[in-house]
Amino acid sequence: MRTLTIYTDTYLEELAEATSGFIRRVKRPGQGYIKLYYERFDTEGFYSFLEWAAFQENAALKGIPKLAELTRGFISPDIGLRNIRILDEYIKKNRTLHVEGYVHFRMAEYNDYLNRLLYGILRRAKV
Repeated sequence: MRTLTIYTDTYLEELAEATSGFIRRVKRPGQGYIKLYYERFDTEGFYSFLEWAAFQENAALKGIPKLAELTRGFISPDIGLRNIRILDEYIKKNRTLHVEGYVHFRMAEYNDYLNRLLYGILRRAKV
């Protein structure tokens, strides 16, 4: 059985909800982490939480839900598959993950993609 300890500074309630499907987990709300025990990690399911966190960390997308929804519709499925593959490789090699750190540093290219996509949408709308 493998383990993964997931730390977060801001999204502990959302993390608890996103990991509710794991049969065995230990929640430490006072310490800001949840420890998961698993045989096979659901990378796709967990990536959707990380993608949500990336949208929350983007000031423009967090502040305007309709814009976030519109932006999400323009994201290429290939980008998501690539990010899932990278996350899967990361989890195979590491036993800890800090949500905000992963979103800011490991998903930096994705965040840049979101900003460029957002710029293109706003430019077409001539805002």
